Amino acid sequence: MEGFIDGTQRQIIPIVVMIRACAVPTIFSLSGKLYTVVYYLSMALSGLNSTLVAIGMLIANAVINLAIPSGSAQAVAVMPIMATLSDLIGVCRQTAVLAYQLGDGFTNLLNPACAPLVGCLAAARCTLKD
Repeated sequence: MEGFIDGTQRQIIPIVVMIRACAVPTIFSLSGKLYTVVYYLSMALSGLNSTLVAIGMLIANAVINLAIPSGSAQAVAVMPIMATLSDLIGVCRQTAVLAYQLGDGFTNLLNPACAPLVGCLAAARCTLKD
């Protein structure tokens, strides 16, 4: 039982981070700011060709991934923006989904707030000396 309690205590911070990440889509939907974000992103990316737009979407999603490390909460928050943005800019939705996946996947390898990464490192008992 002591081992279970010790393991549970180590997961408190990742749980709080995931709860915070789930609050972002609710705030976006209740405040009506979703279309404001889409508008300004489309204005910033409208003069670029589709390749640069896809790279910009990947970078934007990588930055968002630092604030919302939960993959499902991030998808709920980001995909309405990405889908609408891809329609406005003229990039196919498959490219928007790929930019989301790559932006999420690559930054999870380095994000210290990523719950699966922290959980795997804790389970492997990695320390700073390793």
